[in-house]
Amino acid sequence: MEDWPLARAGVTQKFGTPGEIDAEGHTRRVAVCPAPYTRPHPPVFVSGSGSPETIAFCGKHGFVPTYFTSMGAAGPLAGHYRAAAAKSGRSFAPGENQCLVCWIQIGTSKEDALARIKAYDLDI
Repeated sequence: MEDWPLARAGVTQKFGTPGEIDAEGHTRRVAVCPAPYTRPHPPVFVSGSGSPETIAFCGKHGFVPTYFTSMGAAGPLAGHYRAAAAKSGRSFAPGENQCLVCWIQIGTSKEDALARIKAYDLDI
């Protein structure tokens, strides 16, 4: 991208990553501007619903897997995550650095709420 207004104004050169804009004002790489305060980067959350390969990738890089699955499915994946993390020199306690999505269904009565869970979220 050659016509980037923030590059013309010098903003990206001042607050962006070195080398992001070349001497002619052309974008050579893309980074967050301004650079993240957190080092090495902010936490990275990765959604998943059961792929062991995705979970292993998250463990290797210290990313936070976000499980859109039942607790029964997430349990074994959590162990897989910890094992992959350990192979890369990362140590996490059970459940640490992982996220389980829980849905809430609100009804006009307990029976109505349970019916909504059955209709929309029975798989998780």
